[in-house]
Amino acid sequence: LRLYIDGKNLFHSKTNPNVFIAFPRSISNELKDALGNDFVFDRLVSDTLYLNFPHQGNKIVPVISDIKLSFKNQFTSVNGLKLSPDSIVLYGDSAAIVGIKEVHTYPLPLKNLSRARSGHVLLQNPSGVEYSSQNVNYSIDVQRFFEAQIPLYIEPRKFPSKAGASFVPNHVLVKYRMPFNRRRQLDARDFDVYVDYNKLIDSTYARVELKSHDKNVFGLECSPQFVLCNFNN
Repeated sequence: LRLYIDGKNLFHSKTNPNVFIAFPRSISNELKDALGNDFVFDRLVSDTLYLNFPHQGNKIVPVISDIKLSFKNQFTSVNGLKLSPDSIVLYGDSAAIVGIKEVHTYPLPLKNLSRARSGHVLLQNPSGVEYSSQNVNYSIDVQRFFEAQIPLYIEPRKFPSKAGASFVPNHVLVKYRMPFNRRRQLDARDFDVYVDYNKLIDSTYARVELKSHDKNVFGLECSPQFVLCNFNN
């Protein structure tokens, strides 16, 4: 049964802004039209109809990937997994969507990758909430990489001129990766390895900062990551 009620016959509830009230006596004609000629409208058991229209809202939330990646030996992704779109719009009851901070994809295992992959994956959808899109596209670049390591001395930066700082150890082992087709042997001129005085954790230990001048370098690591900092003055 589909009943069309003129808005002028609906009254706002004083206690709940989402609830409207209709009195059967004011909608009797609408009920007769809905029932048709095959039925005779007698009366309604209830003397009041309560119509709940929850406030509808929308919000933009990020999409979080639950795609699990693994790579064939000596292969990796430089730029990582990308989602498009990386955010979606939620529609529904304001009370239902207010607590939703993010939306997850369904789990999807991509195993032993040795080439680029792309496709689409469905989104997990809470009951009673509509999405601007039911799925998102994913893409991931996969490259063969070259890996090497080099010992490098640590440089002090922004230390007071009279501090006389020294580090123990005074060098670190730097590990780096490059795309296999752009590989070359790097040396100390290709890196900055230093301790920044303004970033000292305390007066004793310091984190080693590490940068490369070669834009093809990725996956930079050094060991150890922290060194002992001594002041001679």
